[in-house]
Amino acid sequence: MLCSASKRTCATLSVLGYRPILLKTPKRVKLGDVKHTNSIRRTQGCAAASASDGSSNSSSVSKTISLEDSLANAAQLATNLFPLWAVIAGILALINPSLFTWFKMSYVTWGLAFSMMGMGFTMKFADFTSVFTTTPQLLLLGLALQFSVMPLLGYALSRYAGLEAGLAIGMCVLSSCPGGTASNIVAYIAKGEMGLSIMMTMASTLAAIVMTPLLTALLAGTLVPVDPKALFLSTMQVVLLPVVAGAVLNQKFPATIARVSRFSPLAATLVIVLIVGSTLSHSAEAAKRCGLQLVGAVGALHAAGFAIGYSVSKALGLSDKIARTNSIEVGMQNATLGAVLAGLHFADPLVATPCAVSSCTQSIMGSLIAAFWRATVVEKEKPEDKRMA
Repeated sequence: MLCSASKRTCATLSVLGYRPILLKTPKRVKLGDVKHTNSIRRTQGCAAASASDGSSNSSSVSKTISLEDSLANAAQLATNLFPLWAVIAGILALINPSLFTWFKMSYVTWGLAFSMMGMGFTMKFADFTSVFTTTPQLLLLGLALQFSVMPLLGYALSRYAGLEAGLAIGMCVLSSCPGGTASNIVAYIAKGEMGLSIMMTMASTLAAIVMTPLLTALLAGTLVPVDPKALFLSTMQVVLLPVVAGAVLNQKFPATIARVSRFSPLAATLVIVLIVGSTLSHSAEAAKRCGLQLVGAVGALHAAGFAIGYSVSKALGLSDKIARTNSIEVGMQNATLGAVLAGLHFADPLVATPCAVSSCTQSIMGSLIAAFWRATVVEKEKPEDKRMA
């Protein structure tokens, strides 16, 4: 009854022009639907918060990477100034030896091993063979000059430069050493062939495991008894084992080592500077007493190495870029290795003095030559450098 009356009333109102307002009955909402809705809202809120956190974390990571890049660039700049730090350390060691006498021989040995491990960080196992198979003619030329011309020059200077016995032995030790890692920095400044420079340093370092003890025994053995077996074991400990250890770490943890390698050259530079200062500080008086004579002999050794490396390369028809690289690799020795071997196997502290003087002398000479080449080399050299036939 009520229903039909209601319908008639609505019809009447409609005829009169009125539109009735119909109230909908509220839909009953289940408890499960409410929970589902609240869950969706919470999820959306978490997603928004997560996006915000992600953006914040991304910004934080970006800032960290930017800071790391800045520090790496600063470390690279400081590393490139190695010659300056070596000269400053040498001068301070002569003026005030006590600044470096705390850096004992055991520290020197471990320091050199650490530096060699830094070289290993740049290598993998395949590099130990490829270093001798990539451009073998150029590597053989560099090794031949490194382990023939330099030892002969060192021997001649040790006999005829009028040096004391300990210094003469030190010249033989120095000239028997491989190329030093500082040569890579100098080659970079001189616009040399960086790939060849690094390969020659690695090749001569590996060859030094046998050649340095052998040559030292042959040359210095004429002046004082030398134990080649002990020299060989020491070279293994401070050269081969650290390099292999660095290569193993690089093989196993490439991402981590790649980041560490951005700063290891600076750490190695600091260690080498300390070794220079320590070596000179233990024989400061003798170095000052025969300073000009010793610097003249060491300077003549490196100057001849620079000149012969360049002139032989040009005579063989190699490009100027290759000739500059050979000049630097032959003229610069791993004087730090010489200082360590001298300190371990010779009682006279004078034996290590030429190696310490060499670190300063060759750094200055190499930097000056590199700066000259960098300023004067303006022609564009072809990527395909002329090789030996």
